[in-house]
Formats: sequence, C-alpha cells, structure tokens
Amino acid sequence: MSAVEKKLDELLARMDTVEKYLLAKKEYLSLEEVAFYLNIKIESVYEHTSAKTWTTYKPGGKIVYVKREDIELWIESSKRLSGDEIEQRANKYLLKPGKTG
Repeated sequence: MSAVEKKLDELLARMDTVEKYLLAKKEYLSLEEVAFYLNIKIESVYEHTSAKTWTTYKPGGKIVYVKREDIELWIESSKRLSGDEIEQRANKYLLKPGKTG
C-alpha cells in the first residue's frame, strides 16, 4: 500500500468518526443512518423495524426515522455486567440484613 493510499484510508476513517459524531447529535436518524451509527447492515435495521424493536416515524409517508434515544436505550438494555460489577452486587446482596454468608 502506497503512502497516498494509507493517507486516504486514514482520512476516510476520520470522516467516519466525524459522521458518527454528527449522528450522535441528531434527534432522529434515517434507517441508513441507524445502520451506519450501529455499524450493522441495513438488512439488520429492516429486521429490527419489522420486529418493532424501535418505534419508527414516517412523516409525509416517505422516509422512515428512528429516534436516536430509542437506539441508545435499546443498546443499554442489553448491558452485560463486568466482573467487578457482579462482585459488587453480590457483596451488597450478602451484606443485606437477614442474609447469612
């Protein structure tokens, strides 16, 4: 890979970063923007909208939008605790009055 190609790849990666930053500021995202934002295929976005994973909006009956906040809540709903968080919760549970260890 030449120096020019490397620089071009670097610039394209930076553009992706800027685009994702801008999308993070938008309240409503088109389905294509959702795919880009989540780094998934558009077909996966269509599957989620068909399954009614997210509420969709279709002003004027044309372009379908999803609220960015709904996407973020969906991401957060599938949270997996770290080992430290699991240990903290276990310790908190065991230290409750009436629990014996």
